[in-house]
Amino acid sequence: MSRKILIDGSPGIDEAMVLSIALFHPELELVAATSVGGRVSDRIASQNLHGLIEVLDPPKYPRIGVGGTIAADTESVMTGDADLLEAANLPMIERRAPCSADRVICDAVHASPHEVTILTTGPVTNLMRAFQRDPELPLLIRRVVITGGTVIAPGDLTALAEFNIFHDAAAARELFRSPMTKTLVPLDVTNRLHLSYTAFEQFPGTDSRVGRLLRKILPPAFRQRRAEAGCENVRCNGLIALLTILAPHLFTTRLMSGDVETMGGLAQGATLFDRRDPPQWVRNIDVVTGFAWNEGLEPLGNGPVLQLLYESLEAAARATLDFHG
Repeated sequence: MSRKILIDGSPGIDEAMVLSIALFHPELELVAATSVGGRVSDRIASQNLHGLIEVLDPPKYPRIGVGGTIAADTESVMTGDADLLEAANLPMIERRAPCSADRVICDAVHASPHEVTILTTGPVTNLMRAFQRDPELPLLIRRVVITGGTVIAPGDLTALAEFNIFHDAAAARELFRSPMTKTLVPLDVTNRLHLSYTAFEQFPGTDSRVGRLLRKILPPAFRQRRAEAGCENVRCNGLIALLTILAPHLFTTRLMSGDVETMGGLAQGATLFDRRDPPQWVRNIDVVTGFAWNEGLEPLGNGPVLQLLYESLEAAARATLDFHG
């Protein structure tokens, strides 16, 4: 039986891979996808989401919602990862009457109460707006998987803060404190698995829609990373978060006591955890801490996770093969 998921994010390279799997994987049913302003504006995020789904052309289109705005204090630090999707020549689709993301989230959850897992790959603004629209919604969601934050690893935007949490720290704090099942996939884990060019060479070929899309958008991303950081790898934080949904047994988790700093200053947007023994805060969030261990109590490393990635993309590619004759 397939698992119902809803993806809420700011579509860029990472989210393109997430959607490629979520739209076609036999164990997943993507009931809805919503856009949020983050590393690009809300308008570009919406265009990218519509364009990606149109290019991938799934047999069943998910509902699409548009939402999110660029916060004034983060607009100056946006990065252009999603702009790399220009290499895909995505169709420019504008809906005359777009449906708001928070309404789509509410409708999708109410249509399948206690069945929908929500994966956030960007700021959690839309989700909090959905909670404001329907205060009972947190009790109807199966689980929220949050891409972002950090436990002990340094931030990727400031010394302490990860971009998605920093972008709307107030919404992230509300989510952390919400009475629902939630899992955080922090930089501590996602930093341990970047997509290398060697791994990319094993991706599906151009005889499928998925393969053609990835082989258009990833080479420019590798070139940009080499120019900026001197290494050829691409961050795939949201993709790793999706894999925790597909195969939770490949990851280790720990129930922790977490909160988000919203008071400004150097710690703005930092995710805070009470690691005292015992903690004085309530344990409120599962945190992915690493990769699974084998029977000999040795870490398996990221090999099985990479293999799952290859298999998932291959399954998606088979569903979008071009047949002739």
